[in-house]
Amino acid sequence: MDISKLGFKELLFLYMNVKGYKKNTVCKKGTDIPDYFGLDSIKKSAGKSVRGKEFTQEWTNRWVDALNTYYSFGENKFDSYRKKVFLNFENKNHESISDFLNRVYELIKRLIIKQSTDEISREMVIASFGFRGSVDVSANLLASDMHSSRVNPKYLRHVIKLLVLTDLNEQLNLNFRELQAQGTVRDTQFRINLRYIFDNYLDNLEKINPYLADQLRMNRDAILNKNVKDPKRGEDTFLNRMTFYIENIVGKSELNKQTIALYREKLDFVLTNEQRKNKKKRSNRVKDFAVLNRPEHCAACHNKYKTEDRTFKYRNRNIWYFELHHVISYANENIETENPDNYVKLCPACHRALTPNRAEESYQKELITNILEDPDTLYFVEGVKEYSKSSKTPVDFVYSLLK
Repeated sequence: MDISKLGFKELLFLYMNVKGYKKNTVCKKGTDIPDYFGLDSIKKSAGKSVRGKEFTQEWTNRWVDALNTYYSFGENKFDSYRKKVFLNFENKNHESISDFLNRVYELIKRLIIKQSTDEISREMVIASFGFRGSVDVSANLLASDMHSSRVNPKYLRHVIKLLVLTDLNEQLNLNFRELQAQGTVRDTQFRINLRYIFDNYLDNLEKINPYLADQLRMNRDAILNKNVKDPKRGEDTFLNRMTFYIENIVGKSELNKQTIALYREKLDFVLTNEQRKNKKKRSNRVKDFAVLNRPEHCAACHNKYKTEDRTFKYRNRNIWYFELHHVISYANENIETENPDNYVKLCPACHRALTPNRAEESYQKELITNILEDPDTLYFVEGVKEYSKSSKTPVDFVYSLLK
């Protein structure tokens, strides 16, 4: 399969679902080099707690037809065996699962700047929950496992970068299997509010999974008795939980009971009513990500000056003060620039120096050159420049768009 020829929704579907197989056995680590890659899902009839029709061969056939209609993977087509639906393709480049996912992500980044928030949200829901989602009406959740071969800090940070561009964050939840009382039993679970899905994406899910949509409709009354999360309450955010998971849990050796108890408390598994009342309201998702994940130095001058010579620390906090800066403020009406890779941290002096017509042109371009040393930022700028059909250099392109 030539993934460079795939569209945005196909790439996103791959990114959220692909696994590697060696000798027909699923690979467990991202560093494994599989014989082939696969997209697969096994559907079972609804359990006792969820209303649903028996999952027959007719449903399987409809499922395959729907997937092949909605997604186009070139010569590769979805097929079925009993209740399993799958699409396999050879690992022609002999690359690891992680390396393959990195290639897919780079292609997604080039295409995502042309997508609206609604489009990204819709395709993320379909890709993440339409193919392998399982219904839990009592818990008001639609859940999908994150396979262990994909769970590593780099992949998860990339997932966050995609999710902050959607409207889904307040409805999402991550279930850390490592922090359950019984320890790691199965893969980490990616979950979303079921009532929210029913209200907003039922018809979209049906486009790739008719049985799942039918199942949700059969449980309509029970689902409508549930609530959608109110984003204004500012409860524990998915972004904060994901960041905590990446920094404290992913890739760590077995956690002892004391550590698990501490992490569970930090993640508010056990919350008092007073703690709930004191939670802060959410702020901009993309800015939140930049604050949490961008390096703690000035992107424009850290190679030339010491941080303490350019800014100051917050009172009673051992944190340097930086200002967030849009590398590209605006390109054209068809390109979305509210992207984590378009934010950098600057010291107050550099931030003011990049105000239009304030500093000398040569100095502003020097600062922009330093900012573009970050590969993610440069990649984003090159993508915007490409879609803008600009022949300027990246530095001149950014300079021309200073706002």
